[in-house]
Amino acid sequence: MEIKELSPGLEDQLAQDMARELKAGKVIVSPTDTVYGLLALASCSECVQRVFEIKGRDSAKPLPLFVENLEAAKEIAEISPEQEAFLSRVWPGKVTCVLKSAKEMPKGVSSEGSVALRVPNNPFLVSFLGYLGEPMTATSANLAGGAEISDSSELQTIFEGRIRQPDILISAGILEPSLPSTIVNMRKTPYQVIRQGAVLIP
Repeated sequence: MEIKELSPGLEDQLAQDMARELKAGKVIVSPTDTVYGLLALASCSECVQRVFEIKGRDSAKPLPLFVENLEAAKEIAEISPEQEAFLSRVWPGKVTCVLKSAKEMPKGVSSEGSVALRVPNNPFLVSFLGYLGEPMTATSANLAGGAEISDSSELQTIFEGRIRQPDILISAGILEPSLPSTIVNMRKTPYQVIRQGAVLIP
């Protein structure tokens, strides 16, 4: 696993470089606005499958996705005016929203016509998504069943020597403490909080 430091002043160049790596099929660990996450190209079925294998995640549990903004979300999900108003309040931010898919999505990122999306409140990640031009996976970088990780050195220890590991770790040291994102099912009315995380949804 190659280590890349997220250095001040070099974030834009790193975002460009990592977008190219993701398009080439790499799986990358990156800091997010919550914890470190496992990133892969959502449109690449083999890349998505690698995320499941690296994490040891149950294949029946689809992966959520990061999108650059609300307009990008509209390209892959059906969003009503009422839903758009809610999303405009919580995005960018630590809220993952389950919506109806607007098109066929690869296995592993969609389930029963639904897709889970989030616009992160992280300048590096948003820049990364801008250069990528399409969604990426948005699952935490811990092994399945383990606690979410905010320390890059802990990730190096966990993945060192494992047969299945990410290709690149973007290190930002220790992240600010955060709960994982809150998950809201917007296919139900009223909207249903599936997981209460970093953001309190009344």
